[in-house]
Amino acid sequence: MFDDQQPAKMEAMAVAATFASRGYIVIAPNYGGYGESTMSYHPYLNGDLLGKDSADALSAAYSTFNAMNVVANGNVYLTGISEGGYSTMAANKELQQRGQQVKAVVPISSPAAISLLVDQTAHGNISNGGTFFMPLLLNSWQHQSGDIFQNSNEVYATKYANSPDGIPTPFKGMSFQDVVNKKIVPEEQLFPDSSNVPNKSNFFKFSGPDALLSDNFSKDFVADTENNSCDSDFFDKSKEGFPFEPDRIKFQAGGFQLLNAAIISILPSSYSQAAATAIDIIANLKDPSGGSTPAGNVIKNALKLIFPSQADQITNMIGNFTDIVAYEKKPLLSVDHTAATYASIAPKFNCTPKNTFRKAALRNDLRRDWIPPNPMLMCGGGLDPTVPFISSVATIANLRNQGVPSSMADLLDLEVIPSPNSPYARIFGLFKIYEGISFYNDNGATQSSGIKKFLTNYHAGTVSPFCLMAAKMYFDTNN
Repeated sequence: MFDDQQPAKMEAMAVAATFASRGYIVIAPNYGGYGESTMSYHPYLNGDLLGKDSADALSAAYSTFNAMNVVANGNVYLTGISEGGYSTMAANKELQQRGQQVKAVVPISSPAAISLLVDQTAHGNISNGGTFFMPLLLNSWQHQSGDIFQNSNEVYATKYANSPDGIPTPFKGMSFQDVVNKKIVPEEQLFPDSSNVPNKSNFFKFSGPDALLSDNFSKDFVADTENNSCDSDFFDKSKEGFPFEPDRIKFQAGGFQLLNAAIISILPSSYSQAAATAIDIIANLKDPSGGSTPAGNVIKNALKLIFPSQADQITNMIGNFTDIVAYEKKPLLSVDHTAATYASIAPKFNCTPKNTFRKAALRNDLRRDWIPPNPMLMCGGGLDPTVPFISSVATIANLRNQGVPSSMADLLDLEVIPSPNSPYARIFGLFKIYEGISFYNDNGATQSSGIKKFLTNYHAGTVSPFCLMAAKMYFDTNN
């Protein structure tokens, strides 16, 4: 948390600020490979090592408590963001094996279903920041299994394979932008054009002449995903979880969901009055002067009441009104109507990949061979381009398929309007207002570059603070 070389420093500080200020004792261990660790690499998404490291940190903390005469009540809660969300689940599994009881767990934006995310990459659904994550994965899993490559030229394009071990990780003291600026990795281009990976993003260019990965590795990886698919049915059945079309983002982030009578009571008073007036306008299809107006103008006037400083952007955005509001009718997988809904799409782990990188991903996928023994809430946002929320959906789907009820493993997508009696309703309302302000401030309503900026900040800056609020609430109800 106080390690300036740790890229996750700010996320750790956010966790500490949320819980330490409310009476929790916060233990925030550093990752192996960072700080004073003697490891020459960082075991990124190595479930076994990350779980053991976190469990060992808890034991060390208890020893420190004794030396400081600090008395803890014995209740252990686990939460973390992104890789921290993955580590949280790995620690939960390790502590279970050690006989240590955990009260509740909240993984936030967790890449738990890492084999799904890896296969998703080969299908063209590539994570923003993929050129940053790929060296971390390759380096970590090469140390774990030793069979992914013999020389870095096998996996990296020549210009990036600057040592036999490949690109050195961790990237100590460097943000993703620092790594790009130093030309350690390209900003977006993961695959060479020869790999024929489709680019399914409207905002990021994931293939090209400056690609990070070599031709041979890319072709073998993509071919094995097609020939020995692990999650092909899940891709087909959950296609609504993947697309990041401009109109979908405008609908989700532009405030349209705030124009819903069911959420007026959960908004702060200044916004609830504006929303109530807006909803009344919509219900009567009239503008404030009383005249009848086309539906697009009604929505435009309503949004201007909630975001008055963004009138020009809203006016321009409503030009595509019909296409935008069409997303209101589309199903979102994170709405858990029945256990059967998830059971029907839960992937089965009967695949046998031949590509060693995919084998490592399957080995470290936290959906395999584990059911949490304590309540778990997986939180995130459905517009996350960095760790797609489909990872959390797939993880819960797998648990539902094994008969685990929502009381023991639940899902919170901050992009989905909650039920009226949901304890997270007010958090949803606050999130949607903050999200809308961020979206308009980034010029997302009028510029493609604005949407890209909004998406780039979404994972760490937009979703995480509100999932931490939900984690605090979840822990309070499982004390």
